[in-house]
Formats: sequence, C-alpha cells, structure tokens
Amino acid sequence: MPDRNMILPCQAHIVPTGDSDPLPYYYKPIVGWFYRRRLEIGLEMLDREIYPRILEVGYGSGVLLKTLARLSKELYAVDFHPNTSAVENMMEREGFRAHLSQGDILKLEFADNSFDAVLCYSTLEHIPDTDTAVSELARVLKPDGTAIVGFPIVSRLMEVLFHLIGFHEVQEHHVADHNKIFASCQKIMQVEQVRRFPPGLPLFATLYMVCACKKRV
Repeated sequence: MPDRNMILPCQAHIVPTGDSDPLPYYYKPIVGWFYRRRLEIGLEMLDREIYPRILEVGYGSGVLLKTLARLSKELYAVDFHPNTSAVENMMEREGFRAHLSQGDILKLEFADNSFDAVLCYSTLEHIPDTDTAVSELARVLKPDGTAIVGFPIVSRLMEVLFHLIGFHEVQEHHVADHNKIFASCQKIMQVEQVRRFPPGLPLFATLYMVCACKKRV
C-alpha cells in the first residue's frame, strides 16, 4: 500500500474558500495534527493501491486533493461553493490535476456507478436530508467501490474544543448529528468498518467518526 500520510499543499499556494473554512488549522503545530489525522484514518481504509477514478464530495479549499491525486488515475471533486478558480490555481502551482465542479450533494451531476472510491469528509453534518445525500454517494459509487464518510461526534467536549481553537459557531453549522448520519449510512449502504478518533475512548470522549462503506447490490 502507498503512504497514507496526508500531503499538505504549500500554505502560500492555498486559500480558504469562506469564513468558516478550517484550512488554517491544518497548518498549526498541534491542532493541525488532529485535523490531518482524522482524514488519514479514512485514507487508511481504502483497500487499493491506486484507484482508476476517485471523487471527493465537499473538497473545500482542496486541502486533501494533492493526496488523492497520488491515489488515483483520474480525480474528480465537487463542492457547493463557487471558488473553483482559486483551487485550480493552487493545483497548478502544486503540479497536479483534478476535475473540479460546483454542485449539490443532494443531486450529484455524475452518472450511476461512475467512481471506484468516493470520499466525503465533514460535509454531511451540514445537510438536513442525510438520507438523500448518502443515497447520492452510493448512486455514483461502483458496485465494487468504497465510500469513505467522515463526520464529527456532536458532544459537549467537541463544542468546548472548538471554542478553545476560536471556532464559536459550531451549532449554527452542524444541523445533523453523528447519530443521524451514521443511521443513514447503515440504512443505505453496507457499513464495513468504523473507526473513531481518538481511538480507544468511549463515544462521548471521541471527536470524529469515519465509516468505510460498500454499495448495496
């Protein structure tokens, strides 16, 4: 298997796509490790060395795209925000390519069974209709593909930690909790693996959950 460590773009090449973009935290000495590690957990759940076609849903500023480009022959990414040109500029400066598009997770503009892997991190907690969103992830996934779905654990601990790092609007941004998202994943796809971060702690003391899912056929 290839190295699953996250490869950060040069900080001078990448810009936040909005006021709530957590991009700066990825580059901080301690907090950055936590932000990166929660994504690496999902990368470790991918079961192939190289995937023909990968899709990232909710790519944000593109902080994960450089890593995914090394794991795929063709990389696609979609997000609701319109700042595609800023991410394209980052990719050009970093020397890799991906097909970017603006779109809605509730109605992805891709054909059925299009991708060998679909990754969706920290997006579903912003979507009230998690069933439809997860159904779309499953629809575009190939029958033998893998979907990686990551989302925060909603708890008092999470709220306190977000406040400590200066993010004070967590309740306004998170409209679906981990229970609802996980239930949608179980209902619509076959959940084959679940990992929590930090590992080995009770649910109320963990911060993030990542699921590896397969399409129901």
